[in-house]
Amino acid sequence: MPCDGLGNDITQGTPPAPAPPPLEGWFPLCDEQAFELADLLFRCTQMLAAQINDLLILWAHHDGMADQGAPFTNHTDMYRAIDTIPLGEVAWQSFSITYSEVPASNPPPWMVQNYDIWFHDPRALVLNQLANPDFKGKMDYAPRKVTNSSGQHEWSDFMTGNWSWDQAVMLSTLQCSFFFTDRFRRPLLQLIQKRMGPCLSPLCSEVTRQWCL
Repeated sequence: MPCDGLGNDITQGTPPAPAPPPLEGWFPLCDEQAFELADLLFRCTQMLAAQINDLLILWAHHDGMADQGAPFTNHTDMYRAIDTIPLGEVAWQSFSITYSEVPASNPPPWMVQNYDIWFHDPRALVLNQLANPDFKGKMDYAPRKVTNSSGQHEWSDFMTGNWSWDQAVMLSTLQCSFFFTDRFRRPLLQLIQKRMGPCLSPLCSEVTRQWCL
């Protein structure tokens, strides 16, 4: 049964809600130049923060660029602008870890340090991807097996691989097993197991195969 973004059931064939209007301009960055610079330094070259600061200082004091000024004052200013980009709206989260078995004497420095782990909520990221209209018609929601005219298996992406297929078959088999072990159907299960026990496993496999076609 299809549902809306809040999980409410909707009628089969109901068109999706209209997508929000696209953002205009380069907000929260001041212009395209600032966007391209942030993309170059942060993503492409992954420049160190100290080197970003040096570059922006040189930029700000260059004779031909002094009037216009650098797009950012320092690396912190650039990072803040990147983090405030509204696309996605998945906040950063963090936690700290330390080594739990530090020797009593002369431990190496890395054993006594705290390490910060930063991450995005994976579930929120996936939900944003599913809600992104740019991916419409470009995602495989279930694994599939692809064969050529000779019947040979062909692989082209993650969802055509054996691992994805095996996980779906295993999950479907578990769902089938849960159906037959639900507490409301235990009397029926006892009868089925007595009469058809040897057939249950092939039955689940066939149901799984049909679901994945």
